[in-house]
Amino acid sequence: MKYFDTAKRWYEKSLLEENPVDRFQCRWIAFNALYGDQPGKFETNQIINFVREHYSSSQDKVLEYKQYFEEPIPNLRILYSTSPKDTRSQIAILERNYEDNEEKIKALLLCVYQVHRNIFCPEGSFATQRYSEEEIIAYASKALEIYLKDFFEHYTDPINFQILQYIDVLIDPNSGDLPTVRGKRRTVAEISDFIKGHKGHLPLLYRYSPADYYNVSALLDGSVYLVSAAHMNDFWEGKVVDSTNPNIDLVETLKKNQEEIYLKSFSSDRNSSVMWQKYAGNYTGLCVTYNFNNVQNDAILSNLYPVQYSNIPFNCNSEALLDNNPYLYLRKSKEWADEKEWRLIYKPSYFMDNQIHNKLDLKECIEAVYFGIGMDSSLQRHIMTEMRKRNVFRSVRFYCMNGTPIAPSQE
Repeated sequence: MKYFDTAKRWYEKSLLEENPVDRFQCRWIAFNALYGDQPGKFETNQIINFVREHYSSSQDKVLEYKQYFEEPIPNLRILYSTSPKDTRSQIAILERNYEDNEEKIKALLLCVYQVHRNIFCPEGSFATQRYSEEEIIAYASKALEIYLKDFFEHYTDPINFQILQYIDVLIDPNSGDLPTVRGKRRTVAEISDFIKGHKGHLPLLYRYSPADYYNVSALLDGSVYLVSAAHMNDFWEGKVVDSTNPNIDLVETLKKNQEEIYLKSFSSDRNSSVMWQKYAGNYTGLCVTYNFNNVQNDAILSNLYPVQYSNIPFNCNSEALLDNNPYLYLRKSKEWADEKEWRLIYKPSYFMDNQIHNKLDLKECIEAVYFGIGMDSSLQRHIMTEMRKRNVFRSVRFYCMNGTPIAPSQE
């Protein structure tokens, strides 16, 4: 993207601005830098094309602000343009129950576009009956902030974004309908092939953990241990509801299935305060970088998937559709979305066949280790010393939590 860095600098500048109009202006400059090289005779066409090209269901949260644009915002520049006189057509889209969220986001951002155009118009007012100009600017600015924040989080790793988009195409995040047994298997195979097809360009993934004996020993061995889905911290892993009665959870089948699936979780977010607090002993643990582009055994990539976040659980009216397939474990509630999870998903039969229990060797994938700010310094030195002794870890880099490299002399 031609002006990506410029756009990000203006977005970051907006976070420091105290004046609401200046803050909005910085965000609009950032947005304009992003959509400006899109095809389209008019600016509105460029915005529509940009949203279409980069839509992800994670952007849906921006629609929480549509309520503030339910009244028409006039076009104060109508004398100087051929644009519509107000935002009525966008409001109609925002109010339709059957319109998909991508179209609603386009409509909302076109309302924000109209607000920005009006700011510097010397004549007239764009206040509505419910909100003042200052309030409308504040809501438009916040909506744009949410959209840009999500975009930059995803686009910093465009392949990750592309893979998430691909999954949203195969598994509609706005639907809970389970396909047939064959359909689920086909979808999982397509996702797996897509991920393997991007080997060499896959995003780096991060494993947050406490610095206890179990996790430190696994790190020094270069291994990870998968655990049963029944022992994950989300009780509803693989949740499916009865479509004939959405209030009924198929709990018995759920628990049985969970015992037969093994998982290991990673995150695509390198420095998440949520992850450091929740999974790395409140900043006293570790964050290990894994580069799955380095795996020699492509069978591992066949079991690696990103998680889709949706508040719509899978549903079916027949337990015959509940074959224990990785498909059921590709979706989690949006309340977990901050984790940006990827996961390895295996059946126990894999480990029995290979006689390695639930252990996977990922030595070749380990690239770096980040130490939490509250981690015991003697344990930190022990980990670095022990890893340096092994040739397989010679290229592993060590960092403080904030990304500052730890020089060998500091070890």
